[in-house]
Amino acid sequence: AEWALRAAETGTTGTHDGICPPITRSRFLAEIAEALDADADFTWVPQEFLQEHGVNPWAGEDSLGLWLPLPEYGGFLSRDPSSALAAGLRIRPLSDTARYWYAHRSEPVALLADLSREKEAAVLAHWHDRAL
Repeated sequence: AEWALRAAETGTTGTHDGICPPITRSRFLAEIAEALDADADFTWVPQEFLQEHGVNPWAGEDSLGLWLPLPEYGGFLSRDPSSALAAGLRIRPLSDTARYWYAHRSEPVALLADLSREKEAAVLAHWHDRAL
């Protein structure tokens, strides 16, 4: 928002993606967990396994947020922000955003992803059982 206001005040023109450079999902989740002092234990499961166990991508019933199948969605959310950065966009650290959001949310957030804790536990149990 700060950058958009500054761009308007200074007459910056052009087409820009006002986003941060792409980061991996693992880095995204790890930085948020670290910022919130969360004791998170991530398990990375192949997409084929998720599909075999009825986990849907992105949003809706039985869905895992931030996951989209590859190769169909390769590159999704990986836009090039270089023109915005050259035009003065300053990226706020993800840890700052996570702490601010967590501290200022006024009520529970309704998530679009809807993988229940029970289904998640069952899928992870199947994953860990097959490794034995």
